[in-house]
Amino acid sequence: FTPPELAPLELTWWPLARDCTYYALTLITLSVWFGATTPDAITWWEATLQFLLYLGYVLVMYYNDDLEEFVASKLSAKTRRDTVAPLF
Repeated sequence: FTPPELAPLELTWWPLARDCTYYALTLITLSVWFGATTPDAITWWEATLQFLLYLGYVLVMYYNDDLEEFVASKLSAKTRRDTVAPLF
């Protein structure tokens, strides 16, 4: 439930697109390493790279607003956020 002081909740395409893209990137790298590079094992350097990908996600979240504006401008999307009315 949305607290009354935050209603109506602002929903945009950006969080889903950002997270799904980064999640797909990490799953692809993991599947390449686990399936092709070193089958059935994860080596220390692969684990280190996965951890660095996590730190990259933290960095993406730190610059989230700037990144959203940049991507929206490149996609020629509206930069203003639309509010969504409550369902009921």
